[in-house]
Amino acid sequence: IFQDYMSAIITSIHNYPVKSISFQNIEKCKINKNIGIEGDRVFAFSQNLDLDQSKEFEKNPETRKGKWNKIVTLKNTPVFNKYNFSNEENKLTLTLKNKEIITININNFDERDDLVKKLIELESSLKNDIRLMRNDEHPFYDTSISNKSIIKNSISFLNINSIKDFEKKIDQKVEFQRFRANFYVDRIEAWEEPSWVN
Repeated sequence: IFQDYMSAIITSIHNYPVKSISFQNIEKCKINKNIGIEGDRVFAFSQNLDLDQSKEFEKNPETRKGKWNKIVTLKNTPVFNKYNFSNEENKLTLTLKNKEIITININNFDERDDLVKKLIELESSLKNDIRLMRNDEHPFYDTSISNKSIIKNSISFLNINSIKDFEKKIDQKVEFQRFRANFYVDRIEAWEEPSWVN
């Protein structure tokens, strides 16, 4: 196993400022103990919740368990697929086709509301109850929502050769981005990564 670790290389690093939406390619990252990559999935849009429920969902990971319908994802809200978010120097920017739509100060609650209003203005299919949530200590990872996970915070990596092997088996191309991995790893055998877990 030690040799496998030594041969592996990280080909790219990805950060997802807003859960389930777009990603940023980054050259380096800071990993905070017991949390994950700094800035990763610290934002998410709630839906089908009133204001008090959204605030509780935002701050308390225990209230998130199994409630996938309470959070905006590309699966339940595909209109978000055309948008991108970037988070740099306390500024969250929404873009469409590389054109800036709005930039907000992430520490300003009124500006977060402005971003939501802009999205609802652009997309009439969006519900009026969506709200931009933020939690730096308990980001909105799948592991914080899934009933099947005993951990809350996480970092994900993707073995490029495992995906290539999967593509051969199904005779179809697979977009790596759909897995929302933080680290893309190469130079290890396909499906070698499960043996690293102990």
